[in-house]
Amino acid sequence: GLRRLRAGAVPGLDLWNPCHDSSYRTTGPHPQRQGNPSTRAARSRMNGLIPPVTTPPTARRLHHHSVAYHASAPLDHDRYGRRDLMKETEFLHHFIGKIHDDMAAAVGDLTDKQLYYHPEGGVHAAFHAWHIIRTADNVINFVCQDRKPPLWMRQNLFEEWGHPKAAQGTGMELADAQALRLPSNAAFQEYIADTKADVLSYLESASDADLAVTTEVKPFGVKSKFQHIGQTIVVHGGIHLGQIKMLRTLQGLRGDET
Repeated sequence: GLRRLRAGAVPGLDLWNPCHDSSYRTTGPHPQRQGNPSTRAARSRMNGLIPPVTTPPTARRLHHHSVAYHASAPLDHDRYGRRDLMKETEFLHHFIGKIHDDMAAAVGDLTDKQLYYHPEGGVHAAFHAWHIIRTADNVINFVCQDRKPPLWMRQNLFEEWGHPKAAQGTGMELADAQALRLPSNAAFQEYIADTKADVLSYLESASDADLAVTTEVKPFGVKSKFQHIGQTIVVHGGIHLGQIKMLRTLQGLRGDET
């Protein structure tokens, strides 16, 4: 096993004891991992003290009864959840805001012809975007706030746009989805912006305890509000955003910068 070494005895190496500290950090490169001649002296000094390295630099080996060492890049504590965890509400606030922004950008520059283009057996970009924004509006208001009417109803958009009052695209017949039309791209962009503000306002006032309350959303069953929001808006929204970008690509438009 490793001999117990006095901290600082070897240049570039900090010692880590799981019994005393929950994190580790290196002060410099591991001498044994340097391939140039300038490290030979250091390797000689270390001979007999530290066994040969047989694991990748990124591997982490814990010895609960001995001193362990690691010489890769310093640990990002935030990334691994060791300090200052992002709250659930902050996580949703960031990614749901991004979904709204990305949806607005993905369809905002499209002409009507481009907006309603669809391959055989598929639906157009307008439907994908409308479906996700309507879903966010429904879930955050009706589901998470004790059946509060969505913005869609509070603004009477279903009447102005000639759309169904409650339907938001789930289970819609293909022909109906293909026939769906928006009054204008500008009007839809306004609805996206209004919904984003409405949704984020709720998330700013909600607590993690609020999001831990369970409720039922069909067809996903009974889960916490946090899980429902993550499933129906963040994950589901990302899927439909990808479909919009594919429709853009099929039309020779810029789809995704990556």
